Amino acid sequence: MGGLHVTEEERNSRPHCHSCYMRRDRPCEPCPTLEVFRTGAPVTTEMVNPHTGKILEVSAYPVTDASGAIHLVTEHVRDITERKRAEDELRFNNVVLATQQQTTLDGILVVDPNGKIISSNRRFAEMLDVPSDIMESGSDERALQWAMDKLADPEEFVSKVKHLYATPDERSQDEVALKDGRTFDRYSAPMLDTGGTYLGRVWYFRDITERKQAEAALAVAHSELERRVAERTAELTVSNRELESFASSVSHDLRAPLRGIGRVEPGSAGRLRLPTRRARPHLPEKGA
Repeated sequence: MGGLHVTEEERNSRPHCHSCYMRRDRPCEPCPTLEVFRTGAPVTTEMVNPHTGKILEVSAYPVTDASGAIHLVTEHVRDITERKRAEDELRFNNVVLATQQQTTLDGILVVDPNGKIISSNRRFAEMLDVPSDIMESGSDERALQWAMDKLADPEEFVSKVKHLYATPDERSQDEVALKDGRTFDRYSAPMLDTGGTYLGRVWYFRDITERKQAEAALAVAHSELERRVAERTAELTVSNRELESFASSVSHDLRAPLRGIGRVEPGSAGRLRLPTRRARPHLPEKGA
């Protein structure tokens, strides 16, 4: 029995397979050999060797005599420990991928080269309200026809889809507007194996409606701020001009009374003539 590492001495000292190979006091449950004797049909099962920890695939086959009676049973044992570990790892990775696919915010759709849906998540059907019978049909064409009724520009949407199917190596990202006011970000990329063979196309859809609304509100607020700044700037410009005009007028009025002070009249040989006070009273001359 391959992979059990039993010596000739051990086989001779332990006449039963369960004691020799499995280190058990009684037959395994279920025992393939006993099952073949009971049913007369071949049996294949898996069991763990408690002595080595190896995972074994045991196949038991009847050997009949000339009368057709089972004369003995042969067992073929194969060590499948590494294969089972690889299967467990693959199963775990599939669980991780499935969990990621079903819990992501994106709607995901995977289509093969023939236009058949080979994978999708619940989020995709929820975003476009696709009936379960359409998703279960695996028809990308039916899903596309259903989505067209919800799109603001279905012709542009279909045109892009056909273009990408015709150019399998191309990636794409754009925004899709819906009639109900929502906006989806749409990303698509080819699905290739390690050798570069085209296996289909994956589509990702994300609802960015709230982000677009926030961007629009921000744009309006920015525009309003620019308008107010422009209005205030214009008001300040007018105020500055009025202030400059007022300052110029005040300066002119202040300089006017001082123009006659310190004036030198022609022919005075440089003598300074002070102005007389207009309010000085007229006094009579002496001896008058």
